[in-house]
Amino acid sequence: MSRVKHHYDTLLADAYTWMLGGFDARITQSAALFERLNVTPGPTGRAIDIGCGTGFQTLPLLRRGFAVDAVDFSEQLSSELRSVAGAESGLRLHVLDAVEYLSESQEPVDLIVCMGDTLVHFESRAYLTRFLQLARAVARVWDHGYYHPGL
Repeated sequence: MSRVKHHYDTLLADAYTWMLGGFDARITQSAALFERLNVTPGPTGRAIDIGCGTGFQTLPLLRRGFAVDAVDFSEQLSSELRSVAGAESGLRLHVLDAVEYLSESQEPVDLIVCMGDTLVHFESRAYLTRFLQLARAVARVWDHGYYHPGL
């Protein structure tokens, strides 16, 4: 087990939502950001939320019409997301490491979000590089109707 996963499992997951200002406040903040940026589903209608935690970005993306693959290695945080998501449609929850998930996923997506402190918790620069390579492989860039695979 990685040092970071152990830290989440034994300490951080219990205080995660409280530490970040509370669930409702963070959902409102993310929803406002996505609204300001006019984040809407593109041709695939799919998004990935890497390090989704309890769903601060996942739920606003679902509510904006995306089908969301929410990925987190913490079973406790994923369980909380499963509980609060309730009847929200379009959620696929994956309790996996980010690189493990992206290595298995070949479906193209319109959007990948990785917000908060996820990237700084990656175990090494080599891991970060691998993550970015895999993310680039599934992300599809659309600009004014022109498709740019792998940009």
